[in-house]
Amino acid sequence: MKFRSAVISIFATVALTSISLLSPAANASDESNKSVNADSSNNIRSFEFDGPRGTLDPPTAGIERMPVKGAAVKATGIAGTITNHGGPVIVNPKVYVIWYGTWGANPCTQTGTTSPSVLNTFLKNVGGSPWYNMNTSYYQDVAGVRTHVTPSVTFGGCTSDAGSLGKTLDTTAANSTSQVVASAITSSALPSDANALYYVLTSSDISVSGFGTSFCGYHGYFSQSATNIKYSFVGDATKYGASCGVGSISPNSNPAADAMASVIGHELVEAVSDPLLNAWYDSRGNENADKCAWIFGTTSSLPSGAIWNTTIGSSPFLLQQNWIVNGGTCYTALPALSATVSNIAVNTGKAMTSTVPVLPIGGNPGYTFTVSIPDAATLASHGLALNSSTGAVTGTPVGGGTFPVTVTVTDRLSATTSGVVNIQITSPLTVTSAISGTKIFVLGTAVSPAVTTVTASGGTGALTYSISPALPAGLLFNPSTGVITGTPTTVTAARNYTVTVQDTLKASKSATVSLRVQ
Repeated sequence: MKFRSAVISIFATVALTSISLLSPAANASDESNKSVNADSSNNIRSFEFDGPRGTLDPPTAGIERMPVKGAAVKATGIAGTITNHGGPVIVNPKVYVIWYGTWGANPCTQTGTTSPSVLNTFLKNVGGSPWYNMNTSYYQDVAGVRTHVTPSVTFGGCTSDAGSLGKTLDTTAANSTSQVVASAITSSALPSDANALYYVLTSSDISVSGFGTSFCGYHGYFSQSATNIKYSFVGDATKYGASCGVGSISPNSNPAADAMASVIGHELVEAVSDPLLNAWYDSRGNENADKCAWIFGTTSSLPSGAIWNTTIGSSPFLLQQNWIVNGGTCYTALPALSATVSNIAVNTGKAMTSTVPVLPIGGNPGYTFTVSIPDAATLASHGLALNSSTGAVTGTPVGGGTFPVTVTVTDRLSATTSGVVNIQITSPLTVTSAISGTKIFVLGTAVSPAVTTVTASGGTGALTYSISPALPAGLLFNPSTGVITGTPTTVTAARNYTVTVQDTLKASKSATVSLRVQ
């Protein structure tokens, strides 16, 4: 995660009022963040590092770093929506491993409780696990078609490098971890694959600048032979248990490996959902795993005393929770399918902003959105349509009134949930002056009856009125009605005043009136 500037779009033609909708089977209580362990985290960060997002002092650039425990967001600070900023995801990811440093004989085939054995087991089995399936809530939209991340993660293979680029990486005077990846590809130790994530896993005798003190790992990308290569660094945290560890008694009886597995998982879900650092993150720059960094949720204990919260393959692991699209909190696994529903208010004759009124949560992402034939006809008769892939309602509204439409969401495994969307179509806001010529007020005489300045019609919701410049002393302007009352106390020459009317969608119109006090 790194600071990203917030971009806020305000659409004056669409209003959404959210309500909660749960399918009959929905119950996220067991998997949501009931108990939190954020280990001395703080909630005072909008960015972790100096400089713009996605940058780092040379020689490494284009990366996002995972916070150490002391810099992680607390449970009270994780609120905020993760949104897609238009970039791609890795739909069917593959992973490769470069064991860099001193890992013993052939780390690709080690067995038992050694770090390579534990981590190879993790990477070969994480795909399809309930924990990784949370990442399937992320997607990309191309030409109106939505494609979700699949549940699979393919282990493509590994190679070892005893330290060909040196024992120190990522300083201005040393080689970078990205060069370790580039070298492995150039030498054909690993293939070049645009849909893969390459892990550089360093042993305890390798020094990577900032590791263990500023961050616990990172992911990023670089271009090689016109291919964007996505990669991640994760180091052996033996010396950094307080900042990057998961406890001295660990699920796989290997604290260093279990700590690395937790960081590897963190970087995996972020690299897949935000591979080019331009896809999924919130207004503060937090990617999905950043929002749940060092939060583990509900845990269980092993006879050894080690705590764990998920199973990968047949092995227990203590993995940080993840943020899911529309979910609003941290999870250890996807909750049952549910949705939030928003009503739509639009103006007739004005093309509406693409709006998704039913937002699915959990289930098995890869959703389709449908309405009944009568509801489809109702939408069409009002100039609107529902996109079955994205759930977006679009079009140029015609007619008027309020009508309900039931939208049904079906997930990848055919579970369903539905919500009733009330669509309100109103005429555009119009404002005309109610004063002909110049309205004359008499000094010291109470205004009676009240003077109506403008006539307003249409718009959505309650209207509010304002006037500029300020009225002469003693005259009062009612912001709810636009009328003038009071007793003028100062003589003024005739002057033009602008009365502005605004509806609840922030649409506004103005008219000019001339006033004088004599």
